[in-house]
Amino acid sequence: MTVGAGLAGEAADAVAALEGCGMAALVSHPRLLRLHRSHLEGLEGPLAGKGIALHRVTFPAGERHKNLATVNRVYRRFLELGLGRHDVVLAWGGGVVGDLAGYAAATWLRGVRCLQVPTTLMAMVDSAVGGKTGVDLPQGKNLVGAFHQPRAVFCDVELLRTLPRREYLSGLAEAAKYALVFDGGFYRRLLDAAPSLLGRKEPELASTVAACVSYKARMVEEDELDLTGRRALLNYGHTFAHALEAATSYRSLLHGEAVALGMRMAARLSEMMGLAPPGLLQEHEELLDALGQGGTITGELRVEDVLRGMAYDKKRRGGRLNFVLLKGIGDPVVVEAEPDLKVETAVREVLGRGLAQGPKAGGARGS
Repeated sequence: MTVGAGLAGEAADAVAALEGCGMAALVSHPRLLRLHRSHLEGLEGPLAGKGIALHRVTFPAGERHKNLATVNRVYRRFLELGLGRHDVVLAWGGGVVGDLAGYAAATWLRGVRCLQVPTTLMAMVDSAVGGKTGVDLPQGKNLVGAFHQPRAVFCDVELLRTLPRREYLSGLAEAAKYALVFDGGFYRRLLDAAPSLLGRKEPELASTVAACVSYKARMVEEDELDLTGRRALLNYGHTFAHALEAATSYRSLLHGEAVALGMRMAARLSEMMGLAPPGLLQEHEELLDALGQGGTITGELRVEDVLRGMAYDKKRRGGRLNFVLLKGIGDPVVVEAEPDLKVETAVREVLGRGLAQGPKAGGARGS
C-alpha cells in the first residue's frame, strides 16, 4: 500500500516487477481515462519502455453496471486481448471499478494478478483495501464475489482533484466510520481537520487516507476471509446502508451517503437497545455534519422498502442479522438480532430527519 501524490511512475514499476508480465489490462470508465490522461501517460510510457503493453477495458459508470452482464463484457475484452495467467489487471477507478475489475481478475483463467489504483476517496479508504471483490444482483449488493488480494494498491491523492464534490463528500463519510468505530482520538482529529479536508488539502488528505488504511489493514490481517467476526466491525452502518441502496435500485444514494444514514441508524439502535447512553447519535451528527454529510436525499425511500432490502442481506442467518453497534465512540460490538420494531424505529426516525433537512445538491455518481 502506497499513499502519496504523483504515483503513476511507482505503479508502472510495480507492474514491471511482476514476473512474466507482458500485458496490463486497465479496467476503467471512458470519462476517467479522459480526466486522468496525464497520469495515464505517466503509467503507459514507462511500461512501453519495459515492453509491457497497456490496453484499456472500459464499461459505463455507475453502481447499476456492477453486475454479471458487465463482467461478461470484460471477459470478452480479455479474450480479445489474449490476457494470460502471467499478465495483470489494473483497476483504475472507484469502488465499482475496483470491485468489478477485482472480481474479473479473480475469476479469469481461475485467477490473474491485480493492482488497484483507486481514484475516489471512498475506494482509497475502504474498498480498494482488503481483497473483497464482487458484483450486485437485483436482490442485493455484492451477493456474488470472491476474495482476491491485490498485489499492490496506490492511493494517489492527486487523482481526487477531479472528483465531483458530492462523491468526494461521500468518501469522507466512510472515513468517519473508522473514527466512530475504532478511535475517539481519530474522531477529534477528523473534527479538527474537517475544514482542510473539505478544501481537499493534500497533506491532510494523505494523512487521513493513511490512517484509515491502517485501521482496515489491521482488521484484514486479523480476519482476511471474514470468518472470525473481527472484520465485521468494518461493516458499521452497512447493514442499513446496503438495504438503503437496494431500496433505491442503486440510483439515488452514493455509497457514502447510504453509510452516513446507516451509521446514524446504527447509533440510534444502539441507544434504543441500551448499549449506548443517549448522545451517541448526536456525536455522529457532529462529525458527519462537519464532513459534509448533513442533509441526504431520502424522499423516495420508504421504511418498508429498506426493511425488505435487509431480507436479502448476504450475512443473514435464520432470519437474524448481525448489526455492528456501539457502546460509545471507539467501542464496537456485534449483535445478532431480527429486524424488529426497534430497527424499524431507527430507520423511520433517521429517514424522517433527512426529509426534514431536504436534499443535497446533485452530483455525479460513483465510479
